[in-house]
Amino acid sequence: MKSVYLLFLLVTLLAVISTPANASPLEKKRNAPCCPVVVCEFKKNDNPNISPPVTNPNYYGNTFDGFLAFLGTPKNTLQVGGWIDIRGVTNKIFKTDSGYDIHVAPCGTANTPPEPHLTPGDPATIDFDKQMFGHSILLTIDGSIAQIKGQCCFVVEEYASRGPLSGSKSIPRNERILGIAPLVDIVTC
Repeated sequence: MKSVYLLFLLVTLLAVISTPANASPLEKKRNAPCCPVVVCEFKKNDNPNISPPVTNPNYYGNTFDGFLAFLGTPKNTLQVGGWIDIRGVTNKIFKTDSGYDIHVAPCGTANTPPEPHLTPGDPATIDFDKQMFGHSILLTIDGSIAQIKGQCCFVVEEYASRGPLSGSKSIPRNERILGIAPLVDIVTC
């Protein structure tokens, strides 16, 4: 009985493999629109190699691990997913406060002029003002991979550290950069 079953299975498998009608769905899938994917990965203690190099005095290297993935869709939207948890992040220079922001912006915006206009990651191509840290990030936004290609993801202590202009004695002054990660192609079309 076992040999009859194996023989039947082998004949069925050969019939399925050799039938052109069954191969056509695979062919159609290959012709389906491609969805490009880019990712920015934050690595603790990393100082990413971006151009131009980061010379901002308020950046001491990445202070946490995390990632954001961007999937481009045929309907000109981006599916965004990831995880960034910077609660309790510290390094030798400072302990973080509260009030963080995630931006996708040209990498060169890391080197903005000194106070009062120190705003790394601005103007942002994508601004994640309403995303929370310590929770998964899952959202759909208008846009395409082409709009963010070659840019960087920034996590900036944007609100808590305004420096002497706002009466604060925070050092380093304002807009501390907690992380920078370049967008890297994972799937290209």
